[in-house]
Amino acid sequence: MKSSFQVRKAFTIAELLLVIGVMAIVIAIAAPSLYDEVVKIMIETRRVSFLASARNLASAVDLHLSTKTS
Repeated sequence: MKSSFQVRKAFTIAELLLVIGVMAIVIAIAAPSLYDEVVKIMIETRRVSFLASARNLASAVDLHLSTKTS
């Protein structure tokens, strides 16, 4: 005896479009906050890089002055 229910093996085009639409809305809502976080991270990275370069420059000047006076 066969069942009257048919086994579905794939999504319909409407279901796929619905999922894509929902994902687009979620991304559109989340994108501005993610962009702000990325900008904050980039600024912090530049600051840390600058401080490391300044520390290296100070060490080089200190080494140069210590070898020059000896």
